[in-house]
This record gives sequence, C-alpha cells and structure tokens, in this order.
Amino acid sequence: MATRTAAEILTMIAPEFKKVEEDVVSFWFELVKPLVNERRFKGQYNYAVALLAAHKMKLSGLGDGMAGTSIAVGSTQGIASVSEGGTSISFVGTSAGADSMDDEYSKTTYGLQYLNLRKQFVMCATMGD
Repeated sequence: MATRTAAEILTMIAPEFKKVEEDVVSFWFELVKPLVNERRFKGQYNYAVALLAAHKMKLSGLGDGMAGTSIAVGSTQGIASVSEGGTSISFVGTSAGADSMDDEYSKTTYGLQYLNLRKQFVMCATMGD
C-alpha cells in the first residue's frame, strides 16, 4: 500500500473538516508535527499527525459538526457518541489513573484514537550490560 499524506488521511478519517480551507489545515499540521515523533510512530507518522491535527481542530471549533450529524460544532466537546431512537448521549471522560498531561486527548474521539495509537508504539528504555 502506498504511503498516504496526513492531508489524505484527514479527509478519510474526519470528513467534517473537508470544507476547512487548505491553508488552515496546513497550519494545524505544522503546529502539531513537532508534537509527534516520526521515529516513534514509524510508518504510522502521517496517521498520528492527522489524528492530532483533527483533535486540535475539533477543540478549536472547526468542521461541520459531528461527522454524519447535524449537531452544532460548539456543542460537541466531550461527546463520545450520540443515538437518536430513545435518545442516548455518551460523554468522553478521563480514565482512572490517566496521565494528567493526556487529559486533553480525552475530549475528542480523535484524541483518544491518537492515545491508542501512541500506546502501540511505546519505546522501552534498556540499560546496557
């Protein structure tokens, strides 16, 4: 499979941002790239950048609301899922024992996906003999 750019990945995983101007999306990519270690994520680097950019963009109120819904952008912060029949809304919360530096990521589904991806690439420190 060919390597996809962070912009291509973003359009696939976060269609609510497709109407956001390209220069605005590029700005967010440049802003988050220093926060994503390319060596750590290896072949998933562009995916990690796309997830983190989507997270930051969602927190900033960009996009067309929740993907596939008519829910307004400003009302989605902290919402994990929405149902219609019988009305059910789930809120994203921080898990017990979560690192306080990672609490922000629990506010969007993109942030949670970024954390899960990051956990898959944990670097272990080894001591020499």
